[in-house]
Amino acid sequence: MNELLGLYPLAGFHLDYFRYPKEKVHTSKLGRTEFLINFGLDPIKPLNNSEKFISERGFEAYSYFQEKYRNFLRDELSLALSKLRKFLKNKNENIKLSI
Repeated sequence: MNELLGLYPLAGFHLDYFRYPKEKVHTSKLGRTEFLINFGLDPIKPLNNSEKFISERGFEAYSYFQEKYRNFLRDELSLALSKLRKFLKNKNENIKLSI
């Protein structure tokens, strides 16, 4: 975006797809590491073996984990969008950002 803003007089940017796919849970190495640092659990373990996790910790623990992980992913996306918006506004306060 920085390069495009330097080359062209753009009015804004439109992000066509700014979400995680509904059918899959995102498990990038960076996201997993951040979750592990914040919550002490690598999300890949319960996601790849939910039956074992449930048998060891119970269904309530698994439901709690799922909610925590989905909230974490949503919050990370919101933070990324906020940083992007701030970056663009610092470049040009009139630039538009849409999704």
